[in-house]
Amino acid sequence: MCGNIFGILQSISREVRIVRTSDEVIDLIIKIRTEQAISLSELARRTGIAKSTLSRYENKTRTFPLNAVDRFATALNVHVGYLLGLRDMEITEWYEQLNAVNRYKARLYLQKLLAEQKTKG
Repeated sequence: MCGNIFGILQSISREVRIVRTSDEVIDLIIKIRTEQAISLSELARRTGIAKSTLSRYENKTRTFPLNAVDRFATALNVHVGYLLGLRDMEITEWYEQLNAVNRYKARLYLQKLLAEQKTKG
């Protein structure tokens, strides 16, 4: 569902820092998991990811893949944008409502804006 937006969000993030890093996302996931009293085993069950893999993410011996954040958002009952640290949640909500053609157009437009921004400094 949200997989297409991650690449462009990461590109934008490098420029304006609106998306959390992998380490920041996993720190937030740990915080939410702890607050909700969800065990690592339960989170593994909910996400379909091996408990040992989750442990490596939490111990930061393996990089957390941002393209998996939607699975964790669903498992923790939070919005993907919240985990990513988006400042403007409306952007994510609007994007999710677009059909495939318009999502493609949105990505092209954002890439154009980034290119213009780089040339203008």
